[in-house]
Amino acid sequence: NDLMTKSKITVCLALNCIANIGGKETAKETFGSVMRLLVAAQSKTDVQRKAALCMLRFLREAPEDFPHGEHTATLVQLLTNPDMGLVPCVSSLLTTLSAKDPKEYASA
Repeated sequence: NDLMTKSKITVCLALNCIANIGGKETAKETFGSVMRLLVAAQSKTDVQRKAALCMLRFLREAPEDFPHGEHTATLVQLLTNPDMGLVPCVSSLLTTLSAKDPKEYASA
């Protein structure tokens, strides 16, 4: 499984492939792995950036299958990351999430 390798290039390519192929089945099958890559403290920022964009694609493809609120605090914490490439990706994800469920993200 390319998402579990130690090579950030391989993981980033796998995330690009998942996001480009998209689809509800893909979102259901890989959601957990992609979310782990996004919120894991040991993930490189390049991988987190790709994972955030992949999650955004999942949210647009299958909003009804996207669990809201489980990782809100962790996603908000990513906004403090000094990497200026990661912050817009996470803010786009949070903006889309908050538009879908404003009550859940009002206090975040």
